[in-house]
Amino acid sequence: MRFSHKYYTYADWYRKQNKNSNYFKKISERYKLFPNMNLQQLTLLTKAEMYDTRKWEKRFELSTLTPSGRKHYQLGLKILAEARKLDDTVSFDDMFTNIKSKSYAYEFRYIQKSRVAEFIASGIDEYGYIKADDNIIRIMNFANKNGRTVITIKGNKRAHHISRYWHAVKKYRDTGDYANSGLDVYKGQYLLDVHGNKRYFITDKNLLDRFIEFGEVDFYDIYAE
Repeated sequence: MRFSHKYYTYADWYRKQNKNSNYFKKISERYKLFPNMNLQQLTLLTKAEMYDTRKWEKRFELSTLTPSGRKHYQLGLKILAEARKLDDTVSFDDMFTNIKSKSYAYEFRYIQKSRVAEFIASGIDEYGYIKADDNIIRIMNFANKNGRTVITIKGNKRAHHISRYWHAVKKYRDTGDYANSGLDVYKGQYLLDVHGNKRYFITDKNLLDRFIEFGEVDFYDIYAE
């Protein structure tokens, strides 16, 4: 989906704006909350919609989740990930039942379905089916010039970009073939974190070699929390 008739992506729109204008501040603030909306949708957001989202954002702080809350949140992400691997659309109820019934889900035996659904509400449509996209906050492993770090992002599209980036990095680590690793796609590319900061993908071969040497890419889960 294009961001607007004139701009293909939000990043294209962002580069052309007067950063001191009230219009820019309004749209960029709304985009942080609704990164899957286009420019027209962001412009037409009502005050009620903005209030409801801010209220939820204030309550949903990953760093302050209880152990129980964290389990509900993590299971929600797992349900979305598993559902999106399937060819057909599947309901949240079916995925929840399926995952809880598996032997590896023993740790989730006290999970409440309603709490899980609350954490991933933006990934469930009005009929109870898993949507292709969401606006969920995720804390993920990333990289800067000093090595591995963590960033907070919103939405599965950004999470997918980060996942594919690390796949390319690890392919280079395992094969030593930079040209065919897929890293070229990320040269000069960045994504925005929840604070609107640009986070550039590290593709410099010398830096990556150093990261690999010191084990900075040797981790299993791209999620930091």
